[in-house]
Amino acid sequence: MSSERKKYNILAKNLMTSVNVDTERARKERKTLLELISSLNEALLSEGKQCLICGGHGAISVFDGNTLKVNGKIHHYGSDS
Repeated sequence: MSSERKKYNILAKNLMTSVNVDTERARKERKTLLELISSLNEALLSEGKQCLICGGHGAISVFDGNTLKVNGKIHHYGSDS
């Protein structure tokens, strides 16, 4: 396995364990990710695009510079309502 692939494979393990184990680390990770998304959004603005955030829990979202906002309509499956 290449060194790049090894680094990529460890990412999920780090993200899955850091939120529940190290609150400060999780806070820093979220802050860094939002800064990265903000920077990418600036680069995509000229193309009329923005990052879609698929966090694994909850709706697909976009970052408006201050907060995450749901992108599109939410569909709930398996409920009668």
